[in-house]
Amino acid sequence: MILKNKVQIPILLIYKIMALICGYGLWVTIAKTQLVQQTIRVPVAFYNLPKNYSVEGPETTRVKISGPRQVLYNLNPADLVTHIDLANTNLNQNNLETTQNITLTNQQLLLPANIRLIEYETDILKLKFKPDVRPELKGLTHEPQT
Repeated sequence: MILKNKVQIPILLIYKIMALICGYGLWVTIAKTQLVQQTIRVPVAFYNLPKNYSVEGPETTRVKISGPRQVLYNLNPADLVTHIDLANTNLNQNNLETTQNITLTNQQLLLPANIRLIEYETDILKLKFKPDVRPELKGLTHEPQT
């Protein structure tokens, strides 16, 4: 009888170790595909700005996204940008400073296919459009003469 107990102890230990390894493997497999949410700050980029105007607005906005844990873990937040097209902006024809509200949509944040946008921190951005005083000098810098 003593011999029987000595043989069973290593077998039970092997079963416990195998159960632990199988349980850990199952947990890792399920955890990779688990849907999680993450809140990150992304920059705001404007394009198609009307000629002879500059725009003032927030440089970043906070977004809440959802997707598989592994995908969000590997996502580089620096690759995400909120793109705002200003081509259809109605500005004051008298070249006066104008303020407009732009509504943010899901299409403005280009996300990978398996990640979805839950919400923007604010759905509306307040933008201020200012006419350039001297557009012909835009981009020129003054170099001190020696």
